[in-house]
Amino acid sequence: MNKKLLIGGLGALLVLGGGGAGGFLFFVKGGAPEEEVVEEVAPAPVLPVFVELQPLSAPVIRKSRVRYYVHFGVSLQLEDEAAKELVYQQMPRLRDAFLRDLHGRSVMQRGGGEAIDFDGVKMRLMAKAEQVLGPGAVRDVLLTRALGG
Repeated sequence: MNKKLLIGGLGALLVLGGGGAGGFLFFVKGGAPEEEVVEEVAPAPVLPVFVELQPLSAPVIRKSRVRYYVHFGVSLQLEDEAAKELVYQQMPRLRDAFLRDLHGRSVMQRGGGEAIDFDGVKMRLMAKAEQVLGPGAVRDVLLTRALGG
């Protein structure tokens, strides 16, 4: 029995001594060897670029007469700052294309109702923007307001 007690005591002494030495080295001597920490830098989020255009007007024609005009607020969502510069350079051509389209075809929904076809107007302006600026320069055309009168 003494032999078992002696072996158990020595085992406990080794475990406590090893733990104490490891704790001393870790906390007092500066811890574990430092590893080079490489932080992955997430790419900066790409913020959308917008250009707000001057309001565009479109006639509402009933029985071959202009009844009133609808004034649209339009913003373009662009791919990047380079596209913004392109929009500013091509602004006269872009406004001309938009106004020709809005004055050439009705902005009202088919069937003679009094509702504006926002989806149709948006698609038409997007097509004109791609014709003038090239495909991919404009992500979206936003109709920010529509006032009739």
